[in-house]
Amino acid sequence: HPGRGRDVGVGAPRADSGAEVVADTPPTFLSGRPLCAARLASTTRRGPMRRVSLKQLIRHVNVEPLEAAGHYLGHSVNLGWGRVYGGQTMAQGLAAAQQAAGPGRSVHHFGCHFLRGGDTKLPIHFETNELTKGRSFSAVHVRALQDDVPILAMTASFQVPEDGLEHQPSGGLLAEWGRPDDLKSLSELVKPHLEKIPERMRTMYSEEGTPLDLRPAGELVLPWDPAQREPRKAVVRAR
Repeated sequence: HPGRGRDVGVGAPRADSGAEVVADTPPTFLSGRPLCAARLASTTRRGPMRRVSLKQLIRHVNVEPLEAAGHYLGHSVNLGWGRVYGGQTMAQGLAAAQQAAGPGRSVHHFGCHFLRGGDTKLPIHFETNELTKGRSFSAVHVRALQDDVPILAMTASFQVPEDGLEHQPSGGLLAEWGRPDDLKSLSELVKPHLEKIPERMRTMYSEEGTPLDLRPAGELVLPWDPAQREPRKAVVRAR
């Protein structure tokens, strides 16, 4: 749920420029090198997006610790939505919560509310507050802010590794879903419907445009078809 916002973007070219984008975003958080917006945005405002590697994706959704304890900073890239993509803010909020929870604990559950659309030109300040920390579980509250105005609120719980209930069917993947390697990729299934997708976003549905191999199981659920209500099932793996 990307929320509402303005059509702005970090590192995106001006409407009167057709030149190659030169990124001016702050340093990234894992490598110290600038996250080149040209790799994630197009060279023209309405041109197709470029391929994003898995390493770039992981680097992009990470957050940078600030001097104040429990405070982190994230940055955005215009992906063509006209605002900060909600999934990015959610991933960065979870990354901030994970850093606040500390090592040795994995996310157990989280929920969030998208309060306002984000501006891709502004950094996102993540403010965390550890609500509780026990021997097995801890809970962290996160607020994502721009100009001191909250755009997302999240509460996440974390757990130390322990044996527990197994929720996956004992037989693994259901036979009617098909074998992962036999399923058609999302790009194959979407190809006949490309004319319904904005041109600048079509690369997202190509094999070259994403670091994830997503293969729907069963009938493809088209977001513009309100008659389809079947739950979505898919196999997802990194390329």
